[in-house]
Amino acid sequence: MAATPEWYDLDGDGQLEAVISHRGNLSAWRFDGTSLWQQRLDNALVSGVYDLDGDGESELVVSAGTPSQLHVLRARDGAVRYVVPGNFRWLASRVCAWPK
Repeated sequence: MAATPEWYDLDGDGQLEAVISHRGNLSAWRFDGTSLWQQRLDNALVSGVYDLDGDGESELVVSAGTPSQLHVLRARDGAVRYVVPGNFRWLASRVCAWPK
C-alpha cells in the first residue's frame, strides 16, 4: 500500500518537508529526497505542526500506537518531547483546527 505524504516546514527553513507514515514508521524527508529523521510509531496519524510551548520551535502532533497515545515530536529532528497515554486519536484529529 502506498503512503501519501503530508507537507510541512519542519525545520523553519521556509521549505516544505514530507512526513510519511508507512509500515510502522513515521519519517520526514526533504524535497530533494534526503532523510530528515525517522521514528518507530505504529498507526501514526499526524495532526499538524505547531509551536505548542512557545519556545520558537515547532512540534509535530501525532496520535500513534495501540492503544493510541498522543506523541509530541520536535519537528526539526523527530525527537520525542512528550508522550501522553490514553486514547487521543479523537483529539489529534481535531488539533488541526487550532489557530496557528
